[in-house]
Amino acid sequence: MASINKKELFILLFILGSVSYITFVSLTQPYLGIEVGNEGNDWIITNIKGDSWAEKQNVPIGASLASVNGDVPEEHYSIPMFHNLENAGSFTLNHEGEILSYDNIENPSATHWVFFVVIPLLFLTGVLWISHLVYKKVDPRYSVHLLMLFFLTIGLGYISNSGAVRYDLYSVFLNTSLFLAACVILIHFLYKYFAELNIFWFSKNWYIALYSLVGTVTIVEGLLLINGLYPALIYQVLRILLLGLYIILFLIIYRGLYLHKDDAYGTLFKYVSVGMSIAFLPYIMLYLIPTLTIGVKLIPLEFAASFLIALPVTFMYLVTREQLIDINFYMGRLRYYAFLSIVPSLVLTIALSVLIMNSLSFIRYIEVFIVLEITLIVFLSIKELLDFKLQQYLFAARYSYQESMHRMSKNMKNQTNAVDLMKVLRNEISNVLNVRDIYIYSKHNKKALYCVYDPIPEDFLNHFEDQFSNHSYDIGSIIETEKGFGVIVGYSWKKLQCFGAEGRKILQL
Repeated sequence: MASINKKELFILLFILGSVSYITFVSLTQPYLGIEVGNEGNDWIITNIKGDSWAEKQNVPIGASLASVNGDVPEEHYSIPMFHNLENAGSFTLNHEGEILSYDNIENPSATHWVFFVVIPLLFLTGVLWISHLVYKKVDPRYSVHLLMLFFLTIGLGYISNSGAVRYDLYSVFLNTSLFLAACVILIHFLYKYFAELNIFWFSKNWYIALYSLVGTVTIVEGLLLINGLYPALIYQVLRILLLGLYIILFLIIYRGLYLHKDDAYGTLFKYVSVGMSIAFLPYIMLYLIPTLTIGVKLIPLEFAASFLIALPVTFMYLVTREQLIDINFYMGRLRYYAFLSIVPSLVLTIALSVLIMNSLSFIRYIEVFIVLEITLIVFLSIKELLDFKLQQYLFAARYSYQESMHRMSKNMKNQTNAVDLMKVLRNEISNVLNVRDIYIYSKHNKKALYCVYDPIPEDFLNHFEDQFSNHSYDIGSIIETEKGFGVIVGYSWKKLQCFGAEGRKILQL
């Protein structure tokens, strides 16, 4: 592993410092969740956000702000800039001629902590760990460094949501700039990664131009925040720009998928397209577009952001390229489970609408349907996994050779290297057949025998050394001696791989 350079050290310190500050803001500044609007000379509460302190305290909508922290409302920065009341230690309202005072402000519910603090921190910890693994184990390439930068950018952007919802100025700037930059870094990564494979399907001028655009917008936003200005227009421009970046990103990757779907790299494009769709489409289709068009959020931001977990999994596959993972199989199963879950989710949603006393809004029913759909997909996936994990212990099919082959082929799809693949074969034979011991080993054609899995007794090695010295075997050959049976499972100019067992009853291949 190469020593960390000054640039990488600066980035790491910047991330850790920003995370520490945002976490401190989240711990010390309760999330009020109060939206206000200007009517004449008064600031009127127009909306109370869900899962906020104001919702728990039943702060009345329609009341006018009399003071914030002992001053007139206009003196508190978040009111004229963002039309939201946040970062206030106390405030008073005038509601139907009655003065209401609030000064015992505490942090909101556990749900808010989970989605805005705990999950983002875990996500950032995960991407830091993944970046460390990539830095340590993957050959240093420009695309790998871009991938680590993307991981860290999206991780810090995710955790900045916690400060941005409280309208902390640094967190707001960090949140918008990082999510805009992350899209361009991802486009840059795709170009460099596939360029290393000699695949070119879009011009590098795309990401160069987008870097310039995002840099300009970020500088303008920073100047506005410094000067205490944040017009509604800039807020809409940033969202429209983010949507445009997502559209360009998806056009690039799906064009690559269309052009290369039938060649050797089609699986890589397919995997990237699925991973990005899972990570970004819930946010784009159910949060960003509805907010821009009809002013309604079909799912909460914190729920949409939780789908970002698909990104590290996707791009770790790209840089390691473990071809033993059958992505086509998993994609097919995901589509199948999603199709099976549609009707039950719809029926359960309709049943819920009939049973509950208070009717929910149409948006809430959409959220319920989405949650039920995802829950059923997860349930069916876990059920399939348990079927193959438990049936060998609970059912008579454990000793069925047909079931064994089906179970083994399923388990092999989860493996990413040859040793683990052999481990699956070893476990399956142990479960189905009456075998005393099973060994997996390789013999170098020029050197001494060596083991690639568990230690092998020396007398067993010596015994098979005699067999190999006097015979020449092809792949699939079965060796029978007084100590047991062996099967040749691999051969190269360097080594001969054998799967051997000792016992009275052994495999019949």
